[in-house]
Amino acid sequence: MRKLEYKTKYNHWMPKILKVGGITLLNTVYFSGVRANVSARLVAHEEIHIKQINTDGYLKFYWTYLLDYLKLRVSGLGHNQAYRSIPYEKEAYGKTNHL
Repeated sequence: MRKLEYKTKYNHWMPKILKVGGITLLNTVYFSGVRANVSARLVAHEEIHIKQINTDGYLKFYWTYLLDYLKLRVSGLGHNQAYRSIPYEKEAYGKTNHL
């Protein structure tokens, strides 16, 4: 298996504003915490998103992610429940919950 190529930014303003521990945009993972405080579980979760992007491509990943989220919200789910129900998130959480 080839090594994933991506950049990391720690203690970044973007996830802090969004009130999340980490977010993956294109080939960069942004973490709200300093490197020493970012859990292996969160790193693994974001690496799953990098793999998903590499498999599906940027456009398909983000388009599908956004459409799934919007459909779930329109169906009546709140933000957190809709977010956790996005198939890409379910896969990432499912593969990292044991960590």
